[in-house]
Amino acid sequence: NLSTNAGGTAVLRYGNTRDMVLGLEVVLADGEVWNGLRALRKDNTGYDLKHLFIGSEGTLGIITAAVLKLYPRPRSGATAFAAISGPQAAVDLLARFRARCGDRLTGFEIISRRCLDLLFKHIPRFSDALAQRHDWYLLADLNDRSEEHTSELQSHHDLVCRLLLENKK
Repeated sequence: NLSTNAGGTAVLRYGNTRDMVLGLEVVLADGEVWNGLRALRKDNTGYDLKHLFIGSEGTLGIITAAVLKLYPRPRSGATAFAAISGPQAAVDLLARFRARCGDRLTGFEIISRRCLDLLFKHIPRFSDALAQRHDWYLLADLNDRSEEHTSELQSHHDLVCRLLLENKK
């Protein structure tokens, strides 16, 4: 995934792949090994060549090693899957989630009915999570790393439910 600069579903909280990479080792087309395996978060010496390889899809070289930023595993979390009226509703909800939940908002994905239909067609073991069919869905994920915020996260989960219900009105 480093060569594609994939973002994943937690990009809101942790950034895309480029933000997570501190250093790389890359084998170039001529067989030379470029060693950029640095673990410094702040390295302002010269060009930051690792960014050429991240997202190049292997066209400039093959990534053989990496130094990555790691984060503690979340201790608690809440996930919501709900039907929404459309993309604009998702944009509006994202602003409200960010305002109310801050960096606890880890993931926020909009899913079209068409995508779900393709999933159901090609992977039959999956089925609709909701009783009624809708054109658009939202998947929101909240996480927290500290134990003392578990009850607060539950209140954020309740808030998520309220925000989704307010959106229906």
